[in-house]
Amino acid sequence: MMASNSRKINLHGSESSDVADVTIPASAIHYRFSRSSGPGGQNINKVNTQVTMTICMGDLKKALTQKAYRRFQKLCANRIHQEQLAIKCSQWRSQIANRRGCLNKLRQLIDEAHLEPKRRIATKPSSRVNQKRLDRKAQQSQLKRLRRPVQKSDPH
Repeated sequence: MMASNSRKINLHGSESSDVADVTIPASAIHYRFSRSSGPGGQNINKVNTQVTMTICMGDLKKALTQKAYRRFQKLCANRIHQEQLAIKCSQWRSQIANRRGCLNKLRQLIDEAHLEPKRRIATKPSSRVNQKRLDRKAQQSQLKRLRRPVQKSDPH
């Protein structure tokens, strides 16, 4: 099912984050429907409710910053095949709800890709902690030395 070229899908960040708006042309998003294994009883044997959404990575590259795109690639490495990102959703009983679910998953992945990870600042243990460790080692060494069998010396 193809959408018209003039339509665009806005993937706004969640209200709590400061993520920039991302717009992807609707023509770049393709949906495929299949029978789901999710909830629905006998309904799942008759209706194609599972949605597989595919997006060309080139279109995502245009919509994201370079750093966000690299983080996005790492996040979605197991979902990308032949330069196509595939997202599946079969949680609900209707195609419309599952399509919304796919878009929400994409939105979450994009939000996560926009968040820059905090740099870890390496720290050193304090001198007091080092001294405590060395004291404990010396104590343990002394304890093991005392546990050794006593060796008799030859009186010659």
